Parts: sequence; structure tokens; C-alpha cells
Amino acid sequence: MNKIEILRNCPKKLDVAIIISKYKNQWLMCRKKFRDTWEFSGGHIETGETATQAAIRELYEEIGATVKTIRHICYFVHTTDKFTKYGEAFFAEIDLIDSLPPNSEMEEVKIFDKLPTNLSYEETYRKILSFFNKQ
Repeated sequence: MNKIEILRNCPKKLDVAIIISKYKNQWLMCRKKFRDTWEFSGGHIETGETATQAAIRELYEEIGATVKTIRHICYFVHTTDKFTKYGEAFFAEIDLIDSLPPNSEMEEVKIFDKLPTNLSYEETYRKILSFFNKQ
């Protein structure tokens, strides 16, 4: 089982943040080392951190990005046979992209006019983007 559901309300505990981001009006995506698929930045929310703080941190840690603006898109739950994770999705406009931090788990950062066809978490991104486009 692999199910993504958009939630109307904030769950009691958030586990992850996903950041749909654009730089100069183009999609900003990254590719992890040893993968051939593209993804938006995101990751776990650390203890004592808000989801927004985690989103801003992940953008910098993963791709060296400085945020111009960031806003909430939606809450979601991702359920598989192995786990259930609650998250918050954001949209960020990026002001500046620096070089990849030395300890980045990413191999490459790239901007796209259109979303690439080889996405790491395609169903998740499509659902979040569909919700975002309706706002």
C-alpha cells in the first residue's frame, strides 16, 4: 500500500516538510546521490523545530537555497505498509542559490520549465500540486 491523502486540518504531530519551490519562475529540483530521479527539497522536522523552520533549513542544507517567500500549501498523510507520516507542504520562492553545502545528500540541483517525467515521489507531488493549483 502507498497512499497520499490531503488533510483539511493540521495533525497533532508533523513528521516531515516538503517544499515545492521555484527560482526565477522555474521549478527548482534536486537529485540525490545514487538516484536518477528528481525531487523537491524536504525532510524530517527536528525536535523543537516548526515545519516552516524545517522547510527553510532543508532548502539550505540540501541545495544551498535562500528563501525569498514561503507559504503553506496543505497538510498531508503518507501511508505505506511500513509507516504513516504526517507532513506539511509549502511553496517557496527562492531568492538565491549558493553552491551545494559540503555535506549535502544531493548530487545535482537543476531548474526546469516543466516538471521532469522522472520524479522520485510522483504521486505525492502531483497531489500537492493539484491542491496548490486550486488555491
